[in-house]
Amino acid sequence: MAGEGWYRRVVPVSALGAGTVAALALLVPGVRDQLALSATHQQQEYVALAFAPTPAGTVAPCGPDRSGRAAGVRVAFDVGSELAGDQVLRYVLTVGPHRHTGTVATRPGEVTRVTRVLPRPHARTWPVVVRLPEAGRVVHARCGGDRTAPR
Repeated sequence: MAGEGWYRRVVPVSALGAGTVAALALLVPGVRDQLALSATHQQQEYVALAFAPTPAGTVAPCGPDRSGRAAGVRVAFDVGSELAGDQVLRYVLTVGPHRHTGTVATRPGEVTRVTRVLPRPHARTWPVVVRLPEAGRVVHARCGGDRTAPR
């Protein structure tokens, strides 16, 4: 029959393929590292950064300061950590020409909310930027107009 002996072709081709992968793993470090990653489960460490959602579930990067102080812009952002242990990360918050630096304490598997009020820029619209320099994370927004005007 035509179907008999198919394994005589499959076994040598499979062995050749497995031998090629083994040779590449021994000779090429990049292939060896990829095979190791594929064969083992390693927890990926990362930090997430995002503007904080409102109670309605929408994201408003900036809003008016309602504390009664001088006209300011309230910016809230969340920092989520999947790092191996507790970390204190430095952040840089920029609202137009105004800059604020600080730190945020993070714990693995938790999200920490940071809320800051900076002076409201005199321009009609302005950029808002939050950076976590050590983690290489940054988020951008453009604020101003009626949404952030003091009320």
